[in-house]
Amino acid sequence: MPFIDVSLKHSFGRFLCDIHLKGDFPGVIGLFGPSGSGKSTLLEHLAGFTKGMEGFVKIDGDLWQEGGRIIKPNHKRKLSYLMQQPFFFPFLSFEQNLCFGSKRDPASLKSELDHLVKEFALHAVGATFISDFSGGEKQRAAIVRGILQKPNHWLLDEPLSAVDGSMKAKTKPLLRRVLQEAPGFRIYVSHDRQELEYFADTIVEIRSGKIINVLT
Repeated sequence: MPFIDVSLKHSFGRFLCDIHLKGDFPGVIGLFGPSGSGKSTLLEHLAGFTKGMEGFVKIDGDLWQEGGRIIKPNHKRKLSYLMQQPFFFPFLSFEQNLCFGSKRDPASLKSELDHLVKEFALHAVGATFISDFSGGEKQRAAIVRGILQKPNHWLLDEPLSAVDGSMKAKTKPLLRRVLQEAPGFRIYVSHDRQELEYFADTIVEIRSGKIINVLT
């Protein structure tokens, strides 16, 4: 596992986010805490979306950003960032969205896409547009897109919050397998403690912008 050394300090009005996470945590790291505690901000920091904020990001000693300066931009960090409300291009089809930006062999990409679409119960491809999908379908599509990117690292912010009960039960073991096989760090945010315990090997509790507990 990579050695993570992350520091984030920033004020949002009266709210001070002062988080320092350091260690070579095995498996999946789960972030738990109330809304507005700083969990999503930490993910954005790791993703390279917090330019101008104090702190730094070091992975295995490789400095990604420091003092508000981005050294390694997002597209070079080899990570998939699954947001609670994933973004898709409205003018591209479902299949085009999932394959956008890929430099992989088209035949290999199409073969894996077809397999994942079936595995994650997303059977409509090609001319169907993302706007036709429900929130849960969009979240499952974002997981498939993340897999196709072949990332080293995963950042997941409530990735199954819109997936309904029966489909969530089918999706969870598929996603856990993907995360277990990933070579880099995997950080999973959820308000559902039971869901977090299913995925995470280490749970980091954050409240009021600070880490208050680490459970392994």
